[in-house]
Amino acid sequence: MYLSNSAIRTADGVHYAEFDPKAVEEKLGIKPEQVVDYKALCGDKSDNIPGVKGIGEKTTIKLLQEYGTLESIYENLEQVSGAVKSKLVAGKEDAFHSQYLAQIELNTPLNFDLQDSKLSGCDVQTLRGLLEELELKSFLKRFDRLQVQLGGTPETMPPTPEIPEKSDKSGQNVPVCGISSTNSGDRPRNAPC
Repeated sequence: MYLSNSAIRTADGVHYAEFDPKAVEEKLGIKPEQVVDYKALCGDKSDNIPGVKGIGEKTTIKLLQEYGTLESIYENLEQVSGAVKSKLVAGKEDAFHSQYLAQIELNTPLNFDLQDSKLSGCDVQTLRGLLEELELKSFLKRFDRLQVQLGGTPETMPPTPEIPEKSDKSGQNVPVCGISSTNSGDRPRNAPC
């Protein structure tokens, strides 16, 4: 989940959803501005935020609905009773560390020009050599299109040479792998693929 001023965005790798404040309250039982404190208390395994050991989602929601913020919970700790109080006392350092981890820093000074991050293609000769060395022939065939997608021009890539072929015993041409005898396996240099 990613927090913005007015909504929470979530992505599960396949789907993307955005929740307005009302939907956040319906889904989590808290306000969007409480999400950081929510994660501070019950943690978030997907973001490696530990939270307070033994404090789960239901207890977190109850505490935040009653006290509003993590700071307020700890200011009113004498009103909390039983096992929850002892877990909060024992996990105070973890709670505030988790709050720090969950907070998205919005005021980081960025000293760069957006134009400097514009894609401008790639080093054609270096990439071509690497693609040939790794025998990634399908990438070599699609290089012009990839180069354009990366901001370059398609003319910068010389055409891919034909892969050498050799006749097998039946007289048919088969591609040659170009594996050296010092490379892996039993296949001799220029063995058919």
